[in-house]
Parts: sequence; C-alpha cells; structure tokens
Amino acid sequence: MKTLVKQDNAWYNNLILDLKKLEFTGVVLTKWSIGKRILEDFDKFGSPEYGSKKIENIARDCKVSSRDIYFCLQVAKKYPNSATPLQSYSWHYVTNKLLPSPKEERIKSENSLQLSDSKIEIRKGDFKTVLNDIYNIDAIITDPPYPYEFIDCFSELSLYAKEHLKEDGFAAVYSGQYHLPEVIKRLSEHLTYVWTFCLYHVGKKQLVNGVNIMCGWKPVLIFSKGKKKMRFSAYDVLVSEKREKDLHPWQQSESGVLELINILTKPGELIVDPFAGSGTFLKAASDNGRKAIGAEIKC
Repeated sequence: MKTLVKQDNAWYNNLILDLKKLEFTGVVLTKWSIGKRILEDFDKFGSPEYGSKKIENIARDCKVSSRDIYFCLQVAKKYPNSATPLQSYSWHYVTNKLLPSPKEERIKSENSLQLSDSKIEIRKGDFKTVLNDIYNIDAIITDPPYPYEFIDCFSELSLYAKEHLKEDGFAAVYSGQYHLPEVIKRLSEHLTYVWTFCLYHVGKKQLVNGVNIMCGWKPVLIFSKGKKKMRFSAYDVLVSEKREKDLHPWQQSESGVLELINILTKPGELIVDPFAGSGTFLKAASDNGRKAIGAEIKC
C-alpha cells in the first residue's frame, strides 16, 4: 500500500510572514534582508515533505515580481555576511553594476549547450558587422533585449532583415509588452508587419509592476519584406512548456521556438539569430535539421 507523504507548509507560511514584517530601513538593506531570509529555507523548496513550494510562489504571495526576488537572492549570495558594503549605493546601482547582467547569467546557466557542434556558428561581435556577409536568410528568429535603452536595436534589426532576408523570408522577433507599440513601429521602418503570435507560458505568470498586470504570455512579432501570406499554414499560439529556471527568470525554453522553426522554415534552410545569447534558438534549429548562424557581443 502506497504511503502518503504529509506536506507541511508551516515553514513557508512563517517565511512569508517574516518577509512582510521586515522593516524598510533602506531599500538595499531591505532587499538584502529578504534574500537572507529566503536563503534560510532555501533547501526546502521543491521538497515534497515541505509542500513542494517553488521560489515563484514567494513573488506571487508577496505581490512582487519574480525578478525582484531573484535580485534579492543574488545580493544575499554575493554578500553573505553583511550589507554594509552596499549602504552607500542605490538599488539600481547594485543590480546594474555589482551583479552579473541578465544576459551573462543566462549564458552561464545554459553553458551546458554543446555549441561546438559544427552545425552551429556563433560569431562574437555586433551582428551588423559580424553577420554582414550572410545573405539569403530563410528566417531570422531572435530575442532582443527588452528595456527601452535598447530600443534602437529593433530599428537596426529591421534594416538588417530587409537587406539580408530572402524575398520570401520572415523575421520572428520576441518582445515584451511594455514598449510593444514602439517595437512594432521600429521594425516597420524597413519591413512589413504580418502578425503577432502568442507565446503562452504554461503555468508561469509574472507581475509587471508598472501596470500591475499578471502576465502569462509573450508577443512574437512576425515581419516580412513585403509578403503578407505565410509560407506554411500556422497556428498563432505557441506553447512554452514550464521548466525549472534555477531562480533565473530570463532563461528561454526551446519548446516554443521549435514550433516557430517548423512554421517558418524547412529542413536544410538557414536560420539566423542576431541576439544569440547562449545559443538556445540556434541549437534548437540545428537539432531540427536547419543551418544555424548567430551573433553575440559577449561569447
């Protein structure tokens, strides 16, 4: 007879109470204290005997973003003994100057990808320079950075796609929602808007603090060099299966991009990713019989 394991969530309820009771004696100190408190129960997350709670539950129950929780943990891990070295800095400075960037963390967390595979090529440098010799591209599939400070990259991507895509090629560009109108405007400078696909995140929701909306999907913008009709019939909802991110909110899943690859290209065709990061999209393309070339400033 199967023995049922009793799940004890008392530890988790106490954790949430402690986090909510922390005094706001300074933003940086408070964030560091939150991270330290979570680390006290860190080994209990994901354990059936403790209720199988996940880090994402903290963000939901404290009504903050998962990115906030992630940074709190990173600060507490980097400065385990005291927040004193940080007391003269703003929280913006700490997260942007003293912690690894999201892209650096993503590359580190996905370094198990076998990018030495001869079918994958990632060139180091700005895509406008290092990919300038690549023409007749069947599809550009890419995930540029979302913060507004990088908005110009969408204009640059639009021009590159116009000059390097095949006449019947398409560009699929991941985007956040916050600056979506401006992103579409920038991409439309040299390309024709075709459609917006929905990349649905199974089980994953994130609070966007600026608008107080729980977001569970991501826009994938489809553009072409003038052709409106897709090469193959397509369903415009992509599904990204839930996956453990080891506290890393930027890590992309291969499951959603596999559908895009099959919608936009045939085996043997060329896919280019100008913002390759750790090469997740390129690996998925190569594993499914496509030629894959990308660029990344930090390899």
